[in-house]
Amino acid sequence: KLFKYNYNGEMHHFKTKSLDLLVTPNHRMVVDQAVSGKRKFVEARDFDFNNQRIPKQGIWHGKEKERFILPSIEFIKYGRQGKTPYKVIRESLKIRMDDWLKFFGFWLAEGSTDNENIAQSHGYRTVITQIKKKTKQEIRRVLDVLPFDYMEEKNNFVICNKQLWTYLRQFGGKYEKYIPRSVKNLSERQLRILFNWMVKGDGHIRKTTGQVNYWTASEKLADDLQEIILKLGWLGTITTQLPKTSVIKGRKIRSNIIYCLGVQKAKHYRLREEAVKKVIYKGWVYCCEVENHTVFVRRNGKVCWCGNSIGVVTINLPRLGHLS
Repeated sequence: KLFKYNYNGEMHHFKTKSLDLLVTPNHRMVVDQAVSGKRKFVEARDFDFNNQRIPKQGIWHGKEKERFILPSIEFIKYGRQGKTPYKVIRESLKIRMDDWLKFFGFWLAEGSTDNENIAQSHGYRTVITQIKKKTKQEIRRVLDVLPFDYMEEKNNFVICNKQLWTYLRQFGGKYEKYIPRSVKNLSERQLRILFNWMVKGDGHIRKTTGQVNYWTASEKLADDLQEIILKLGWLGTITTQLPKTSVIKGRKIRSNIIYCLGVQKAKHYRLREEAVKKVIYKGWVYCCEVENHTVFVRRNGKVCWCGNSIGVVTINLPRLGHLS
C-alpha cells in the first residue's frame, strides 16, 4: 500500500554527513541493540542513542550465470560498387560471464561507441580508453580471451565489430549510460567483478583507508551503481558536483553535473544525540506498507534501512487504508 496525507506538526530529522531521514515522531525505525545485537522496531521519538544503531548492510541472493550471450544480428551488405545486396547473419556468441563483466564494467567507465553516421564508414567501432600502463596490461588480458579482434591506437583499444557495437549502443552514451536489470540480478560475487572493473576506470581507492569513490556523468548509472553497492553488502551515498565554467585557451567550457558515489562499509550508523533535531513541518507526508514492514529509503542521495508507519495509517488515518 502507498499512503499520502497532509501533515502539520513536529518531525524528527536524523542527519549526519551520510544519513538524511525526516520522519514523524511515531514512524517506526529499524534498529539493532548495541549490546545484544537483537533487531527490532522502535518509534523515532523513542530512539535510544546509547543502545541502538541503524543497520547499513544487507544480504543479496542473486543468480550465478556461467555464460553471457551476445545476441545475434542480421543486416544487409552490398557488393562491389554498391550493387547486389545480400543478407549477413551473425550468430549469437557465448562468452564466459566473468570475462564479460570485466569488459562491460570497464566499458561503462571508460568506453564509447561510434555514432550511427561515423560507424558506417569506420567499421562500427567500440573504444576503450586508458592511459595507465598497469591497467592497460589488465585490459589486454581480458580482450585476449574475448571473441573479438582489437587494435591499439595510442591510449585506445579499438574493436570493429557490428554485433558488439549494436548491443552496447542501447546502454547510452557518455551521459546516459546504465546497467541492465539482467546484470543487476547477478550474484554478489559476479556483481563484485563488475564493480571492481568500473572502479579501475572512473573510481579511486584511497590507499590509507581503503575508501572507495566513483564518479560518473550519468545520473542513471549512479542510481544503478548505488543499487549494486547495496547488493555487495555496503552503502553508497550520492553527492553531486554542479556544473562549472572554466576558461581554457581563451574559450569558456562548461562541465556537466558529476555524480560521486562514496562507499560505506561499516555495519551501522552510530548516532549522537545532536544528530537528531526536532523540526516543524507542514506539507505532504508519504509512506508505504510492505510485507515485512522494512524499506530502503533514499533522501538527498543518502540511504538507510527504515520501517513503515503502520501506526500512522491504522490509528490516525484509517480512511487512507480504504482509499488505497
